[in-house]
Amino acid sequence: IELPDGTIVTGKTTDLLGPLSAALLNALKVLGHIDQSFNLVSRLAIEPIQTLKTEYLGRSWTGKYTSALGNPGLRLFQKPAADALKASARFTPPMAIEHIAELAKPFLSIGNQYGEGWFLCGEMAELLESGVNNIVCIQPFGCLPNHVVGKGVIKQMKKAYPQANIAAIDYDPGASEVNQLNRIKLMMTQARMK
Repeated sequence: IELPDGTIVTGKTTDLLGPLSAALLNALKVLGHIDQSFNLVSRLAIEPIQTLKTEYLGRSWTGKYTSALGNPGLRLFQKPAADALKASARFTPPMAIEHIAELAKPFLSIGNQYGEGWFLCGEMAELLESGVNNIVCIQPFGCLPNHVVGKGVIKQMKKAYPQANIAAIDYDPGASEVNQLNRIKLMMTQARMK
């Protein structure tokens, strides 16, 4: 955010706030001459709001029942494919979305709905938990929220999973193909060294 005096204020993804919310709070601190280490909004105030948002709001009574039946129904529909993948020597069945959400929670709130929201983080954690240590996180077509969330959690994921080798690659009309290929080659070189 650019303030009237030209100061640029940024925000980063946390386990409770998305980068835009964090940037707004940081701008308020700068404008109010408040120390950046001070929490304007207590974690104890944000957590119940996130729970309310993710667990109860935004659903009509029919939406609640559809949601309660939807995931089990989808798994029932996916069962033949999941069974075939389970029997395969090369593939694994998809993880339940509720479990993916649990894997994402240490890194950001599941109330985070920017870009792919928490799902991108959860998928990377799923891969790392499954023993896939080398991940190319492709950011398509200049999707800024997805770009911020994807890159915002990579550092924290590398702390939690020291074996992680994650490269975020932008694929949009302004991205250089040479840069993309070099970043992928660098990631592959690091993978071979581990």
